[in-house]
Amino acid sequence: MPRYLSWLCAFLVVTLAVPALAGEIAANQARISFLTGNAVLERPSEPTSRALKTGDTLLAGDMVTTGRKSRLEISLPDGSIARFDENATFTLNALQYEPKVKRSIKIRVTLGKMWAKVAKLTGISGGFDVSARTMTAGVRGTVYRLNVNKDDSVLVKVYWGEVLVKSKPAGQETAPAAAKPATPAVGPPTAVSGPEPVAGPAKVTMTEWTAILKGMQQLSVHPDGTLGSPYTFDPIQDRDAWVRWNQERDKGP
Repeated sequence: MPRYLSWLCAFLVVTLAVPALAGEIAANQARISFLTGNAVLERPSEPTSRALKTGDTLLAGDMVTTGRKSRLEISLPDGSIARFDENATFTLNALQYEPKVKRSIKIRVTLGKMWAKVAKLTGISGGFDVSARTMTAGVRGTVYRLNVNKDDSVLVKVYWGEVLVKSKPAGQETAPAAAKPATPAVGPPTAVSGPEPVAGPAKVTMTEWTAILKGMQQLSVHPDGTLGSPYTFDPIQDRDAWVRWNQERDKGP
């Protein structure tokens, strides 16, 4: 074969392989597949935050904040999609996927709106969990959204599939450490008051509960972690700009 034909064949092989490789996502990574506006990444291993762009890779431990009038979509290694509206903050607590064996994806939403289209995978261990301060939503294959408000209240709406929502009991809160007493000034002896009782650590209790939401159902979690009553919502009244945008994205090209 002439040399120029060999070069041409090699060029075509590499060129055709690039899109396939670009579409792959490593088992422990996520990728920004859409971004309008701006978003900032804080990574534990990096000293400063930095702006993100479409195509960037995210790792477990990354915290992302979207700006005003911004929207972000991330593609996850198991084929799932997560989207975030403006002024949202979330952390990728776990990103592990082993095809046909295990999936462990955990996202903590601190503030803002999230939409999740979770790939339905059978015969594997682990799951896909989204959490806030007071609750965790665990799914295997579904479409749902979650709003975390500034007061820590949460709204969960399921469009398809089933979501298991569980309370996340609060931990111990300890009292602030007592201040070190100042060294007394030298002077005449004075009376010293006796010992006074000091309040010990206070435990924040939360009633544990579990709720199963099916398609077209919603529930609210109050700031103190208590649960509202699940009920069916009207899909017509629900279709605001955020919902419509996500549903169009879910349809694909």
